[in-house]
Amino acid sequence: MPVTRASEAVRQWLGQRTEDDPRSQEILAAQISQIVGRQIAQGTISYLTRGKSSPRTDIVVALEQLLGIPAAWWLERIESAAPSAPSLPDDSSSEEVNPPQESSSALPADDDSDDGTSRANSAA
Repeated sequence: MPVTRASEAVRQWLGQRTEDDPRSQEILAAQISQIVGRQIAQGTISYLTRGKSSPRTDIVVALEQLLGIPAAWWLERIESAAPSAPSLPDDSSSEEVNPPQESSSALPADDDSDDGTSRANSAA
């Protein structure tokens, strides 16, 4: 999932912390949790800032209230990620593709419920 204008805005907001205004994913998650009435994990914020997931509607509304991020920004994809790590999305997307290919060789254990043709093919 690509980085959106909103996820970049959240990332930048987090990066503007000071001693007087300590900003963190944990603090933002706690603030969102209070608004939406359910527990939001720090990992959710991490995924949002990296473009790994899209927020639920209640989180979009909470981020608009807290940070002033318009809901439409979650639909605006941006090409480049953080200036400090422009190649990370490309590297992680290729890493995400490789593990399933490697793990496909471990499928014979799952093929036990099959008619056995897959096992015969993998043994050949």
